[in-house]
Amino acid sequence: MSLSFLSCSLLIVASSLIDSSVGKQLPRGVSPEDAALYRQGASHGKFTCKDGSVTIPFNRVNDDYCDCADGSDEPGTSACLNGVFYCRNKGHEVKILKSMYVDDGVCDCCDGSDEPAGVCPNSCREIGEEALKELEKDLNDAKSGLAKRSGLEKMAATTIKSWEKRLEQLEEMESSKAQQKAAAEVRKNQSEAKLERLRKSLTRLEEAAAAKSKKEEVPVAESQDTPVDEDDVPLEDVDEDVPLEDIEDMHPEDVHGAEEEEEEEDIYEEETEEERAKRVASQWIPGEHANTETVGEEDAYEAPYEAPDETVTTETPPVESSVEEEEIINEDVVEPTVEADDRMDLISRIKVWVSQMIARATGKVDLEQDLVVTKAKVEAAQKQFDSANQEFFTKSSELSTLQNEKGTLTSKLGTNYGTRNVFLQLSENCVEATIDKYVYEVCPFGDAHQSEGGRKTKLGTWKGFEGDTMVFTDGEGCWQGPSRSINVTLKCGSEDSFVSLAEPSRCTYTGVIRTPAHCTDELVKSLEREVERKKTLLQEYNVKDEL
Repeated sequence: MSLSFLSCSLLIVASSLIDSSVGKQLPRGVSPEDAALYRQGASHGKFTCKDGSVTIPFNRVNDDYCDCADGSDEPGTSACLNGVFYCRNKGHEVKILKSMYVDDGVCDCCDGSDEPAGVCPNSCREIGEEALKELEKDLNDAKSGLAKRSGLEKMAATTIKSWEKRLEQLEEMESSKAQQKAAAEVRKNQSEAKLERLRKSLTRLEEAAAAKSKKEEVPVAESQDTPVDEDDVPLEDVDEDVPLEDIEDMHPEDVHGAEEEEEEEDIYEEETEEERAKRVASQWIPGEHANTETVGEEDAYEAPYEAPDETVTTETPPVESSVEEEEIINEDVVEPTVEADDRMDLISRIKVWVSQMIARATGKVDLEQDLVVTKAKVEAAQKQFDSANQEFFTKSSELSTLQNEKGTLTSKLGTNYGTRNVFLQLSENCVEATIDKYVYEVCPFGDAHQSEGGRKTKLGTWKGFEGDTMVFTDGEGCWQGPSRSINVTLKCGSEDSFVSLAEPSRCTYTGVIRTPAHCTDELVKSLEREVERKKTLLQEYNVKDEL
């Protein structure tokens, strides 16, 4: 029984020695997937190429001469251009290297297996531990970003509702604003038409006054020989001793008896022209009949003014009086009341009104005074037009602002902001980064720019998403090159940040932005699995290599 146990033990030891011997015969650079092929060749002393094309003695494997067309006989040398070298890299990630990079003096594998022994240190454990730390950080950022993402979705829903509500309000307000603008435009047009009519009247009066002045400029000798008609003498040039019967006769109901005129004649001789005019005009001003009999309300105002006949005034070319002008005169008589017109002081209004009344009473039009009155009307009409024009401008601006806001909201509500509008918050903010000497600014759903020393260069305008990438095109053109463009890839992060930028080809840029909006539950689970795998790789670092 003891002999049987001893025999079994010897068989097990022998078997282990054989396996160990076979394991030691595995060529350099062989992957675990191909280990069985090379073990079989080692046990038979012959190796058949992986493509089955050639069978060679096993001792010609890794002899630095390429026998197989697929390069499978030289996994550990650079003899075959199409051969592959397997970096085991225990404690970190496996790496497949082209055989042409083997023994080139560069440490491509962290375990140093691609170079002769002693050339490269084995740094796989340190690199693996560093990679694990980065992965754990990404996992924590993803969890934080995922928590913020739910908040972004709620904010987006609230924002969308507020936009929709505001749009409804704007649509209701638009009709009212349009009506206000239309009414303001009518008032502006009316005041402008009135101003234009008054300007034309003023022009005609100025032309008539100029013609009259020119005609009155005659030689002194000639003027002495020429009889003067009383009707041609301007009202303001009439001698103070001229009786007032000519004026009072125009108003039979106010004519005093001859005896009264004779008694008052001496008193009137001492009056100035202005005092006499005011006294006569007081008969026409409602409520201003001092020391006179009360005048009935029906006699307070004259009948509408009729333009005098051409033969009544002077021989000067008559002032053309159209129906339009008569309407202006009638509707714009300046009455001496404080409330009537705040564009002229009270004394000026009284003087103008007195002059009008005297001109009407005598049946003559005083061009000089008519010019004063019409100029005052033009000034008042100009102020009225300016006010109406300003009101129209204000109402137009309000309507335009409303319509612009309405258009902006309509555009925003029609934009695709991703699942549950999670990327909407990106539309409200721009992400900046300083890389080298440039400042890059990316405004999702807007524009992207590059700045240097105050000069801003447009890299592109938002065109949309292509997968996880934001595309910006049609930027400023390069000198003798294409228009600038930039593609920005979104990745998960705890905060919005511009983490990298490159220019792989002239005027074509790529970048990476991290944002909570790109964090998902699936990503978090995937990172959790990857962390566990990394930990397993580090745990296997001290495990004996079975190959």
